[in-house]
Amino acid sequence: MRRTNGFQKPYNPMQIGTWILLPILLLQFLFFASPILPLAASVPCTIALFACGWCTAYYAYKCCGTDPIDERLRRHLNQVEGVDANGGNGNDTIDTAVDHQSRQ
Repeated sequence: MRRTNGFQKPYNPMQIGTWILLPILLLQFLFFASPILPLAASVPCTIALFACGWCTAYYAYKCCGTDPIDERLRRHLNQVEGVDANGGNGNDTIDTAVDHQSRQ
């Protein structure tokens, strides 16, 4: 069985490390760096850092949730496993602009 997104096991060690380190880095800044900054710098820097951290977490979630496999490779793997995604004999091709031009 193959993975269809980044949330399925087996997890990559770098993936687990990111899940652990990002919150730790944000909390370290909040508890250790932000209090020693002047108030005029602390508030905007903290807001900017947490906005960047939120964007990082959001886009990492979106990235892990997608299936990046190429459609032709998916069809090939389905044929090897004995399943045809289109219900046909497995000889279907994807009509792309390059394929269309080469046929003319």
